Amino acid sequence: MAIKLPQIYSQLDPKWKNQKLGTSSVSLGGFGCLVSVMAMVACYYGKDETPATLDTWLTKNKGYQDRNLYKWFEGLTKKYPDIKCEGLFGVPYPLNKTQEAEIDNELSNERPVVVQVDYNPMTAVLDGHWCLIVDKKNGIYQVADPLEYPAKIVPITKYGKQATTINYFVEHSGVLQDNMSDLQKQYDDCRTARDSHWNSLKALEKEFELANKKINKLIEANSILENKAKADLAKAKLDYEKLLADEKIAFKGELERVEGLHRLDFLNLEEKYRGVDLPEPEPKLTTFKQKLAKAFEILFS
Repeated sequence: MAIKLPQIYSQLDPKWKNQKLGTSSVSLGGFGCLVSVMAMVACYYGKDETPATLDTWLTKNKGYQDRNLYKWFEGLTKKYPDIKCEGLFGVPYPLNKTQEAEIDNELSNERPVVVQVDYNPMTAVLDGHWCLIVDKKNGIYQVADPLEYPAKIVPITKYGKQATTINYFVEHSGVLQDNMSDLQKQYDDCRTARDSHWNSLKALEKEFELANKKINKLIEANSILENKAKADLAKAKLDYEKLLADEKIAFKGELERVEGLHRLDFLNLEEKYRGVDLPEPEPKLTTFKQKLAKAFEILFS
């Protein structure tokens, strides 16, 4: 439950105790408890503030009303929108269990609680003084008290009984510096992953361009081969048709030559046997009976 503050400020620090609070005549050393507490809240959520720098900014940016009264919802929250004032809670007399549980819940969620105590419980009037609750030990809240110099953590019972000295408490929320570091790391990791993916994408794009060039070269080579194949096929067809035509002419010539030779032989035979009586050709034996009679004739002749 203990909250570790990066800075614990005292309003009595010589570096700023004599600085005027807002536009009033009083000083930070006398009345700067709340601005000191809010500077501690700012530092807890990762900002670089001191009571002096915060007071100067509030003075110039209307963070005070009536010269030096801090504006809860237009003060630190106006300068740092990520630090939000979640609510100002008045405490009944005495502090009840519900509100004590609310303060405990803030501490368990690592959110320090701004608290107003009665600076002098021995008087009848409220002597308001602001501190910052950062822990609870043995049921007693521990506060960063701007009236301590050097600055330190003290029990809230410094100002009387815990249940009766608390008059108000104020809740704030913000992003812790550790969480900011985690978020920054996540952001950096995301950027690294994005850059890695981008580089991978560029590499793939280069590979795609190279592959596309290779494909285009292959398509071009294929087109050249296809055109050459078509040209070779057309030439082969022409050669075949020419060869076929030549073969036809040669065959026709050979046929005419052979026919001429046969015709010459026929004419020679015709001239040779002109005037010679040639025997009549024997009739063809067509039946078995005729063939058998012819055989007996030859046998017994």
